[in-house]
Amino acid sequence: MKRYIGLMVALMVISVPSLGSTALTYYSFTDNGDGTVTDNRTDLMWQKGFSDLAWNWEYAKVYCEELELAGYDDWSLPNIDELNSMMGVSFRYTGANPDYFDYPETVGWFWSSTSDEEVYSLAYAVYITNGFEDANAKIFLSRARCVR
Repeated sequence: MKRYIGLMVALMVISVPSLGSTALTYYSFTDNGDGTVTDNRTDLMWQKGFSDLAWNWEYAKVYCEELELAGYDDWSLPNIDELNSMMGVSFRYTGANPDYFDYPETVGWFWSSTSDEEVYSLAYAVYITNGFEDANAKIFLSRARCVR
């Protein structure tokens, strides 16, 4: 019985993302050395950098569609689930992993390709320093980090 209760407590602790412990990480990235980072959990390849400029939502999508990086030209703006996946459990409330990704000096919002289902003029973005997700007006200016 003690062993069973101990296992239940361990599983509950591991599943609580707000603990912020760096020992409880669910990310595994590889810096490919060519301006890209691979998420070994999802097999997604990310742009290590980001758009030089902040764009509205439509231009952020075009930026990714026209990106040629590391010999690939099939980049896209990530959907909200993909964008959140790069955060990992430990970084979900503190921002994405700075050991693998570059960030602008004035860190802020990064667009996803996901539109709000009820209000067409809104699309989801993540405030990359703390992982906060919100639907923003598509005319707002935010950064883009592309995925393939």
